[in-house]
Amino acid sequence: MSRSQAHRYLQAYINTGLVQQEPADGRYSLGPTALKIGLSALSRLDVIRITTAYLRQLADDLETTGLLSIWGDYGPTIIRWLDGGVPIATSLHVGSVLPIQHSSAGLVFMAFQPLPAYKRLLERERAARTSIDEIELQAMLTEIRRQGYAKVDGQVVPGLAAISVPVFDMQEKLIAVIGVLGRMTDEKFFCQSNIDKVQAAALKASNAMGWQPEEMRGDS
Repeated sequence: MSRSQAHRYLQAYINTGLVQQEPADGRYSLGPTALKIGLSALSRLDVIRITTAYLRQLADDLETTGLLSIWGDYGPTIIRWLDGGVPIATSLHVGSVLPIQHSSAGLVFMAFQPLPAYKRLLERERAARTSIDEIELQAMLTEIRRQGYAKVDGQVVPGLAAISVPVFDMQEKLIAVIGVLGRMTDEKFFCQSNIDKVQAAALKASNAMGWQPEEMRGDS
């Protein structure tokens, strides 16, 4: 690459903040935008590494399928799929985007995020498929915030049930959702013991990410 062509590329990177030129010697280094991207990637890797460890234990304990979802550009996106028992046959897989109204992960993301974070996706989903009445939806989200988890049975994939619980970071921001899948024919899937175990796994992941319960923050 010629010097002039390299200079044009570098100038374009400077304009976007990916590169900066040091005033002292004229050399180039990573710019603020590149640093933000790198820090964001590192943060996400920590989320995946930490939460996957607790999800693995949970899936093995319950002998069922564990899912880890994060909020992507198109909504709740599955980034981990762990088989802890008999594999479940479904079209869902790593990379699948879940509906926000009809999946337990989607409902958790709505319940613990501000409206602007999901308003556009909610409007798009309502225009494309059957939607939940606004009054009913808000009542559901209030209940999810109160109890700390969401559950669905058959709304996304017929025959499959799911329980999802939020994971928070040290700034009390929702960063991921831990969930488990089961068969609707399993009458014990929604038992309180299973719900407690999913919540316990999410709590441990949140604590590992620096989150503290409100009562502990008040004592500090």
